[in-house]
Amino acid sequence: ASDNDLAPSFDDLRFLQSMDDQCYQDNSNSWVAPLPFQSPRQRLPNNREYANTDSPLSGGLWKNNHKWRDELQDLQMQQIPSPYTTFSKLSMLQKELCLFSDASVNTIAAVTYLRVTTED
Repeated sequence: ASDNDLAPSFDDLRFLQSMDDQCYQDNSNSWVAPLPFQSPRQRLPNNREYANTDSPLSGGLWKNNHKWRDELQDLQMQQIPSPYTTFSKLSMLQKELCLFSDASVNTIAAVTYLRVTTED
């Protein structure tokens, strides 16, 4: 092998070895693997029992969920006036409505914008 040959890095080799040594299929035929990017390695909790339930929300979560739902209904009534543009709508070649969202345990956020491609 020469210096110009492609080869896995030490970290790649260590990762592959840990997958060979610690990856297995459990009794429910699910694959279990370590989290090689975190030290010490922690196993993710098995939340299968919670994933398929439709249990009622607790008092605080229920209240927040209904408040959020009401705010979404109010949002439907919002009207955005015609946007100011420096170009004619006739010169628009392509229009894209872009939406990004993210959520955590405590909050949810979203942003939407219109992306326009013109002849210029």
